[in-house]
Amino acid sequence: MASVTSTSSSSLGSFLSSTALTSAGSTTSSTGNSSLAISGLASGFDWQSVVTQLANAERAAETPWQTQQTTINAQIASYNSINDALTALQTDVKALQDPSFFSSALAQTSDSTYATATAAPGATVGTYAFNISQMATTARINGAANMGKVLAPNGPASVTIGSAAFGTPVTAGTFTINGAQINIASTDTLQDVFDHIAAATNNAVTASYDSGTDTIKLSSSSDIVLGNATDTSNFLQAAQLFNNNETGTTTRTITSSLSLGHIQVTNNMANANLQTAIQDDGTGQGAFTVNGVTINYNASTDSIQNVLDRITNSTAGVTASYDSLNNRFLLTDKATGDIGISIQDVAGKGNFAAATGLSTGTLQRGQNLLYTVNNGPQLVSQSNTIDPVSSGITGLSVTAV
Repeated sequence: MASVTSTSSSSLGSFLSSTALTSAGSTTSSTGNSSLAISGLASGFDWQSVVTQLANAERAAETPWQTQQTTINAQIASYNSINDALTALQTDVKALQDPSFFSSALAQTSDSTYATATAAPGATVGTYAFNISQMATTARINGAANMGKVLAPNGPASVTIGSAAFGTPVTAGTFTINGAQINIASTDTLQDVFDHIAAATNNAVTASYDSGTDTIKLSSSSDIVLGNATDTSNFLQAAQLFNNNETGTTTRTITSSLSLGHIQVTNNMANANLQTAIQDDGTGQGAFTVNGVTINYNASTDSIQNVLDRITNSTAGVTASYDSLNNRFLLTDKATGDIGISIQDVAGKGNFAAATGLSTGTLQRGQNLLYTVNNGPQLVSQSNTIDPVSSGITGLSVTAV
């Protein structure tokens, strides 16, 4: 069909181009063309109509082919639709041939904000009312508190604030007390800061440090107002000094809300500010176990954070972390339920567990999920997912959210 169309279009194009000049009556065209145009006018012969009819006659041969092409395209589209339908049918037939298809089940909860459910093939069909009275939680060992040294064991003049063992590193800059701006540098000692406070407030506010309680105290004969929006140093926050801690009527005082000396978990173990130095086996190597899994460390090169990460990434099933607010270490079960956690040093391999207070910490027990089904007796699940073993309902799993 393409060759026929091409041929027809070529003949017609040649003919029309030779007549285009004559229809325009150009005086610069060939003598033959001019004579044709003049004789046509003189004789009254409508040669233009004849040309149009001849051109239409030429095109008439293309029309059946175009009609046939449209029909074929419609047939192709129909065949494609049939093919898609047959493919879908084939998929459905395969699904019907699978024996598990006829044992499949669908689970649906009345309120997905409380629980979600799934059903395995062969699940027992029915309606079940779950009443959950207690969610499952994780167990945790809270290490002994305040395992770090006090902030200034040898007095405030012996500690440089830029390297002091605050829970939050102190930044240089300015802070405000009673409207007076105090400027501090990272090289200042804690005593220098106290002197700056007295000088800026004309001794209206004085500061002191108590190594017994590991706290800083601000004293004044009138109200003390701490900070303003333009402060650039975080000294007051790092020192746990807040306006709502003010006490007294005739003599006002503000005392640090927590002890200030903190363990420096990212420092080398020897510089971690622990009350008890971490020991090893004499070669720098040490070890302890968590839930029976051995955790190794190098007392010379590792930081405490390195060891905490090693515990978390091990197969012990717990997450190890440092609670900077309470200055203690934590071991938290990755799984929920009332299950225990154990940690102990390996004899002759160092004292990491004891030095960090984890081996003498307290176990905060996790909780099991407590529930009933259809007002039956109380049942227990260690996790927040109720499986067929826990509920006795074949193939049904319910997760409390």
